[in-house]
Amino acid sequence: MEVLQRADGSKALKADVYADLTYFWGGAWYSDCSQEKCYVDTNGFRVRKNGGVHTTWDTYSSVTGNSVHATATGNVESGHYQVSIVLNKHGGYWADFNQDRRDDKIHIGLLQVEVDVP
Repeated sequence: MEVLQRADGSKALKADVYADLTYFWGGAWYSDCSQEKCYVDTNGFRVRKNGGVHTTWDTYSSVTGNSVHATATGNVESGHYQVSIVLNKHGGYWADFNQDRRDDKIHIGLLQVEVDVP
């Protein structure tokens, strides 16, 4: 999470999520998605100021090999913000997309951070 100060005095928040997708099997960790057998979807970052109603920022997300990156930037005013994102991973090492198993979904969960914008 980064607070940006623009030349005109306005402010913005830049949110980034990076994740390495792995699974645990037989006492060891292995890369998941390295075979291009999965994708990750996001429903955007949810941004809430001072505990009020949240707004949703659209994200750009990508999977490269085993790594996921989702990012968004939005205009903000001074205050306390909670920023969260929910990720869903479809497929993985077990998936065979030739058999249309993209409905295999793992809910990665709600990731949330809080930030004060001066």
